[in-house]
Amino acid sequence: MWLVTRRDTVENDIIPHVSDLKVERVGGLVQLLRKRGKPLIIAVDGAEHELRLADAALKIQLRFPDALLVVLFEDSLTAGRGGLLNHGVDELVYPAIEWAGSMNRFAKELAQLSRFHWVGKSDMVRNLSSQVALAAPSDIGVLITGESGAGKELVAKALHQFSPRSSFQFVAVNTGAIPATLLESELFGHEKGAFTGAVKKHRGFFEVARGGTVFLDEVGDMPQATQVSLLRVLESKRFRRLGSTKELESDIRLISATHRDLSALEAAGTFRRDLYYRLSAITLRVAPLRDRKSDILPLLFHFWNREDLSSKPPSGLDPEAVKLLWSYSWPGNIRELRNFADATAVAVSDEVVTEESVMQFVQRERARDTNLPVVTHHPSGTGSQDVLLHAILHLGRQVRELRQIVDERLPEGTGPGVIRPPAASVADAERTAIESALLETGGNRRKASRLLGIGERTLYRKISEYGLN
Repeated sequence: MWLVTRRDTVENDIIPHVSDLKVERVGGLVQLLRKRGKPLIIAVDGAEHELRLADAALKIQLRFPDALLVVLFEDSLTAGRGGLLNHGVDELVYPAIEWAGSMNRFAKELAQLSRFHWVGKSDMVRNLSSQVALAAPSDIGVLITGESGAGKELVAKALHQFSPRSSFQFVAVNTGAIPATLLESELFGHEKGAFTGAVKKHRGFFEVARGGTVFLDEVGDMPQATQVSLLRVLESKRFRRLGSTKELESDIRLISATHRDLSALEAAGTFRRDLYYRLSAITLRVAPLRDRKSDILPLLFHFWNREDLSSKPPSGLDPEAVKLLWSYSWPGNIRELRNFADATAVAVSDEVVTEESVMQFVQRERARDTNLPVVTHHPSGTGSQDVLLHAILHLGRQVRELRQIVDERLPEGTGPGVIRPPAASVADAERTAIESALLETGGNRRKASRLLGIGERTLYRKISEYGLN
């Protein structure tokens, strides 16, 4: 049984509008959905489809990346089988009495994302949108935390857009990019002659955004002197341009963001405690992309379908490429994913993006820090280990191909003027990769072959070759 909710039925209770398709094959489901339009939620009865769900999930994600794929179970025991959340399933729902309520909640959350014009569907981004919807109408300061490139400014813009101040300006300021000597002038303005180089009066961001919102990005990098001035403005609701004795009213909502731990900076004495409490009346966290992998495909297809894309986008994704995209930790977050979309649009225009294309991009991005595509700033887990194993085998293929070229071009025999490279190989690296994969999968050779990205027959041959039986 496949339950599908359509995108045109999210205004009211969605359950009466659910279509019970009773389709047994994924191909039949896809064909039927194409006729009915884009689905909002696809719910699957896990008891009836348990054996096919892992393969079906990936095929559904490739065809409908922005639809929420939900599996329904009778109890938590059956829901724990198969590790479905690691194979493209977005949500597991149990017990049966919660199905209707969960489907309604999912539909409302996805409708909220659409209202904000946010791309994604993970539970983290859905929860964040609900928090933004609650915080937006108030005038309380909001602190947005999260890694660089995760989308903090997008959250700030939504807070402004759905606030009573939305008809006024939204001014974004990267405090870390402005020299300390100029920051107060940029924020509060200055009078002509206030300092050397002040040849005319300048209105600061707090004055320009009057009635609207000022977004201070990377507030953790703000100099302490400016922290004092900002705190005074927040407490008094008034400020002065540099070189002026006239006080101006501060009528703005302040939203701030940082990728740093402000509580740790406050404990270290580099960030004022009273300012920290002022800024963080409401704190919202934007999760990194590696923690919300179900957003990767919707974002990627969104970037490929941009009107300003300079070349024709790829025609699709290979399933193995999708698995590698999910396993990669994306240290640059959404910004890095957009770079990947732009790079593949140029290199793989109108063709299918393969695992090889993903690996080449990952290696190129990580070349600044390491010879292999492993994130050095985060603990190595299952995802980064998967990328490492793929990289070792990919590197081995490159070395073998290079050696074959060298052998073909070198003269035959030995003697004066003939120097041949040593008969080194990547056998040790391959052996280590295979041992690690077998250990990771508990000796399951089929899973190990998928983890390594090689065929089962190749794995069996390698196991025999290296004496790993």
